[in-house]
Amino acid sequence: MPAVSWCRVWLLAPSAHAQEATPPPPAPAAAAAPPAGPLFSGTHFGIGSSFGGDSPVAFLAGNTEAVLWGAGIIFAYDGNAMPPVDKTHANLVLSLGYMVHNQFPFAMGPEIDYVPQIAPSAFNSNSVRAGWALWYAPWNIPAVIGTAAFVNFDFVSGKSAVVTSITPAVRIVFGFH
Repeated sequence: MPAVSWCRVWLLAPSAHAQEATPPPPAPAAAAAPPAGPLFSGTHFGIGSSFGGDSPVAFLAGNTEAVLWGAGIIFAYDGNAMPPVDKTHANLVLSLGYMVHNQFPFAMGPEIDYVPQIAPSAFNSNSVRAGWALWYAPWNIPAVIGTAAFVNFDFVSGKSAVVTSITPAVRIVFGFH
């Protein structure tokens, strides 16, 4: 009888191991966490545009750590403009900002822009815009999307200064360095 018991154990042992549950496959690697550092760091350059009241704006931008700077041009043609309004105008845009909150994926801070008219009457009209800029990087690509709320101070030769608010525009900047 002991030989029969031993044979039964020997024959059943492999089937007992076969019925054990196989261990689950290892979990897939978690997606890479976004960087824990600042949104703007180092020195980088980019090209962008703004879509709003002053559109279209072509813009060359850069940053050195949390300081953002750039230069661009606004060009507009309105074939329906009636005199004394010119059908074509162009403005230069010089911009400087500092991001007081600069934590990926969001940055915000004060910005000041100087916008002189360069055509049809160079520097006849100048604007200074002071405001608060917001930047967001929702994608895993070298691009940011942003906006800003501004108070605009217009200085036209021979006229009193005019203070207005500007409807925020959507800005997109693609970095290439």
